[in-house]
Amino acid sequence: MKSSLAGFFHFMRIAPIKIFVLSLLLLGCEQRSLKNERRLYVISEQDSLQKNSSIPRPAPPDFQNRFYTDVVFILDSVSDVHLYQTSKIYNLDGESSNDYSFPNFIELKPEHLVTVSSKSFISFFKNNLDVLDNANEYRAKHYYFASETDTIKNQALYDFFEYIKHVPRAPSYFVRMTTEEEKMVLKFKKQHRFYAPKLIPWSSNFLDGNCKPYTDRYKKVESQIRVFRRAKTTFDSDSNASAVNL
Repeated sequence: MKSSLAGFFHFMRIAPIKIFVLSLLLLGCEQRSLKNERRLYVISEQDSLQKNSSIPRPAPPDFQNRFYTDVVFILDSVSDVHLYQTSKIYNLDGESSNDYSFPNFIELKPEHLVTVSSKSFISFFKNNLDVLDNANEYRAKHYYFASETDTIKNQALYDFFEYIKHVPRAPSYFVRMTTEEEKMVLKFKKQHRFYAPKLIPWSSNFLDGNCKPYTDRYKKVESQIRVFRRAKTTFDSDSNASAVNL
């Protein structure tokens, strides 16, 4: 009986300590969880034109094109990054700037996309600055990131944020959702299907929101723009193959 009572009183003495330690552990786990959740970039909750104190200021969209710049990175779920480049097309007969609410059709193709593992993204980025560095003496580097999901879990974006904290003349960035064209091209690339853009039932969500690609109206509206963009090949076939294997 005395042994049982002694055991009971001993338990009562150490129980508060165990509960306290357990509470601290649970609180720590909860705080880490909240910290990780707060770290996720949610496009709809971000104002990419406001300065972020922890990373270099995001780039305002190009006044000539709010959807595309020289280099675009598509964040695919959590494992891969698909990058492509565009070039400016100058139309001497154009009379308007490309300030429409919807993107123009850039004629993106699956072969334009270079796929890189998210884990290797920064290494790939640094090793290919001769191609990806779009800066010149008049302006700083800036890149566009496009995501298929509003909440970005792809680690490549956060690695990029960390990387640009420690480089001179840090590049700026802009984050947006993927365009209809990007989604379609990426879908065909991942499914290894033949891509015939003229056979795809595109919506009218291009340029002024009432233009389907490959229609007379689309051609008419685009012909009035002074400067617009088209996708271009970034790497030759050999470089592309090595990039994919990173």
